Amino acid sequence: MTVFLRLILAHMFSDFVFFRASTEKIKRERPALGHALHLSVYMLCIIILCRPYMDVPWLMFGGLCFNGWMMLPALLAIHFAVDFLDRADISAAGRFNTVSFLLWQVVAVSALFLVFPYVPLSAEGSFAGYFDKFLIIAAGALFATYFVMMLNYFIRRDLTAAGFPLVDEQYFNILYRIVLYFLMLVPGIACWPLAIGWIALAAFIRKMARIDELPLRIYFATSLTIAAALAVKVTLAYA
Repeated sequence: MTVFLRLILAHMFSDFVFFRASTEKIKRERPALGHALHLSVYMLCIIILCRPYMDVPWLMFGGLCFNGWMMLPALLAIHFAVDFLDRADISAAGRFNTVSFLLWQVVAVSALFLVFPYVPLSAEGSFAGYFDKFLIIAAGALFATYFVMMLNYFIRRDLTAAGFPLVDEQYFNILYRIVLYFLMLVPGIACWPLAIGWIALAAFIRKMARIDELPLRIYFATSLTIAAALAVKVTLAYA
């Protein structure tokens, strides 16, 4: 399971954190170079995050044993195929960007689920055990920030053909969700008044700063962030 978490993080880092509008522009104007750069980032993320497990068996097929290094070309090929087929575009107008984005994200994560080796989470109290919990928290944080940001954007684009959010709007919303996410991780019921207080404060700041945001998107992003935090809390409780 710990390898799967690392693969998820590699996917999210390469597709969201390190993926910029400039990368999309290169992919449009020079597809070969753009895809090569994107796959290089993905490969480095996998190697850095999964290095302790690259030499262990990942997949048994027809009597053959494949370790992480042997599976790396397959992971890159799958990621390239998903990236190539995904029609969600952060710069082109159109419809069904949201459906395409969600569909190919599901395909990409499902492919990871099929190839990762089962390595249980480390024992409670050990350094590796704490690091595994950190990975779970990090995966939830990336989901609540960058994944929700892109999903919200595609929904807005499909409905109104709006452009990509400005930097101040983009990072205000990321800050809003990351604070809400960590407040929801506070043990016990104390998380709820803290979260409600932060939601009210953020609404006041948004109004004072005149940040134009559709209420439905705020409610949607807030609900996804809370759901991600609750899922992480349950996972940590049983890890």
